[in-house]
Amino acid sequence: KVINSILSNQSIEQALFSMTNELKNLFECEAVSVYAVDLDNRQIYTRNIKSERVDEIRLDISADSLAGFVAATGKALNIKDVQDSKELAQYHPNLKNNTNWNELFNLITNSALVMPIPYKKKLMGVIQCINHQSGNGFSKDNLRQARELAVTLGHAMIKLRVEDVLSKIQLTTHAIHAAKNADEVLFELQEPIKELFNVEYVTIYQIGNVHKQLESKVVADGKITKIEIAISKNSIVGFVAISKKPVNILDAYDDDELNEIDPDIKFDKKLDNKTGVHTKNMLIYPLLKDDQLMGILQLGNKKKAADFNDFDKKNAEHISRTLALAFFNQRKAKNEKSSKYNYLLERGVISQDELN
Repeated sequence: KVINSILSNQSIEQALFSMTNELKNLFECEAVSVYAVDLDNRQIYTRNIKSERVDEIRLDISADSLAGFVAATGKALNIKDVQDSKELAQYHPNLKNNTNWNELFNLITNSALVMPIPYKKKLMGVIQCINHQSGNGFSKDNLRQARELAVTLGHAMIKLRVEDVLSKIQLTTHAIHAAKNADEVLFELQEPIKELFNVEYVTIYQIGNVHKQLESKVVADGKITKIEIAISKNSIVGFVAISKKPVNILDAYDDDELNEIDPDIKFDKKLDNKTGVHTKNMLIYPLLKDDQLMGILQLGNKKKAADFNDFDKKNAEHISRTLALAFFNQRKAKNEKSSKYNYLLERGVISQDELN
């Protein structure tokens, strides 16, 4: 029941929050927390809490807390008495019980079951159960249940990351629509997309003012540099713009692989030379509003020698649709504004820059 509720819910974050009582019943305990990972700050955090005092709890990934230790080591903990320093020392000499819960919820922690949440051997989060109702700690059956649930939660946490990125994109849709220049907004979007796909770089192209040209901006030598790519088969990005179909490239420098896609397609090395990045694999999606090309999303160099999988493709498709709609709305608003003031533009009363 718990697993089905998690996977069927449209919002994983809402599911985790609303299912706290179900998880408590499942493990017959006083409190349950599900932590997500914030690698940039080397912390884990939870929002499935009911408190007027705080919106979330954050813990460092370290031995300073039980959940932090599990996040650091990937090892499960089943502790009968967290107040017993000798029992804690069996796991690590510096392992401590963080007392945040005690202070925030007037809760005295006695027993604890803490389990890493994995997804394809990568840590996605931690689940922590506190105080088994028996007063004797958590059983081996509870430990088994936690392991089984952790696998499902791993898939859920990936979905939560997608929700987070899509939420950020949707929040910036208005900003793109209203902005005089969308470049800064697009730069802000690159980091969460990079984190979601675990890639070295993200490039978002828009249709340029010049016919049959894609434009974007990248950071090269610490400076923002404009790049322009013709919509032609002289580049993989240009080919995707022509075909309006995504491509998943395992090795951009492998001519044989490119020939299998199209005999005329080429990999344009100019961007690699400009940024100093050696492109290996790529996932490229057209930004389409209906059948109208609005731009291109390019993901490059999946980390840890991995290839882009079906899950990456599904997420890239979601993000591409959202970006395409944002660009479409921006162009529509710009055209309407330009049309309204054409009389003044044609007579030189105002310039295009002043209108923008």
